[in-house]
Amino acid sequence: MIRSVGLAGIIGGLCLVAAFAGAIYAIQSTTVANAVFLFTASPFVAALLGWFVLREKVRATTWAAMALAVVGMFVMVREGLAVGALDGNIAAILSAAGFGAFAVALRWGRVADATPIALLGAVFAAIAAGIVLVAQGVSPVMSAHDTGLALLLGAGILAIGMILFTLGARVLPAAEATLLSLIEVMLAPVWVWLILDETASAGTFAGGAILLVAVMMNAIAGVRTQGVAQAPRPVNE
Repeated sequence: MIRSVGLAGIIGGLCLVAAFAGAIYAIQSTTVANAVFLFTASPFVAALLGWFVLREKVRATTWAAMALAVVGMFVMVREGLAVGALDGNIAAILSAAGFGAFAVALRWGRVADATPIALLGAVFAAIAAGIVLVAQGVSPVMSAHDTGLALLLGAGILAIGMILFTLGARVLPAAEATLLSLIEVMLAPVWVWLILDETASAGTFAGGAILLVAVMMNAIAGVRTQGVAQAPRPVNE
């Protein structure tokens, strides 16, 4: 099964490693607001790579929705934006680029089942993490509590999310798939508000609403475009 994805699978897996590593380093090295805001570059990377590699055209409404999503994200995190550490900001941009390239790799080659690409990404990420631990002299042995949390996040939440994203990318252009993935960022303050009772500002909810409008706008436009394309043409008698 893994052999079926070929070069696209290897490249996609490596891009996913870059996305994971860049995100983790960015959150540790710069402000969370900076990192989250820079993550919104992923749809633009996917759009440009999708056009260059796959010749996928991006609808004008999708470009507008992506621009509106950036505005929404800015409203969400504007209170926490700062210059931050340069290397952390660069890592956030590289993470966005890696995820955008991963989305393109899922559609490259037109493989019937692209889920092995996500599997390769997990394997490559585990190897990379092991190398980092060895280089830093950190023991890979974790406590039972940390192991349980890691399994819940990696084998549970993250795995399910990656599988669903991979399946969705089979039928959606890379730019639209990554645009939809921004809902994850939008829901983050909602989850911490509900579960951890952390207070979210009015700007967070306002920006999230703008981001949701952007995603819905693009989705509705896509449905209308598909409906027009599938509509039967009148037969001239």
